Amino acid sequence: MRLNTGFLDKNGKEIYEGDILKYLENPDIIPWDTGIVVFDCGVFKVRGGVGFRELKYLEEKEVIGNKIETPELFDSLIGGK
Repeated sequence: MRLNTGFLDKNGKEIYEGDILKYLENPDIIPWDTGIVVFDCGVFKVRGGVGFRELKYLEEKEVIGNKIETPELFDSLIGGK
């Protein structure tokens, strides 16, 4: 069972814990990044290449997969663990 975050991606798709997102945090500083949606300390966050970011602060986000339907993408993001 995956938790619904209450957020939608740029295409209107619901975002769930375990989804893999392509996201834009700050276009002037950090270009597009990819990360996994996690629920940590009561907050939905994205664990990406630059650490953890709260989902609600990301400017633009798009679901590109999830840990169940695209495990190969999930594994590549967590370093094959």
